[in-house]
Amino acid sequence: MPAVETDEIENLEGDKTPELFNKVPYIDLTRQNTQYKYEIKMAINRVLESGIYTSGPETEGFEGEFAALNR
Repeated sequence: MPAVETDEIENLEGDKTPELFNKVPYIDLTRQNTQYKYEIKMAINRVLESGIYTSGPETEGFEGEFAALNR
């Protein structure tokens, strides 16, 4: 998809939006949500029960797993 040139944006009047900006596809995450629903609920419950919402063991675990996937 080509980039929108600055002059194209500057030439817009009012609420007109270039057609290019309207082509973001919708992603239905229903199937993924259903597949991981129990795991997500359990992780949320662990965070709520611990009262540690940032920089806690769940965050540390996520960061470790994410880093391993992106090496």
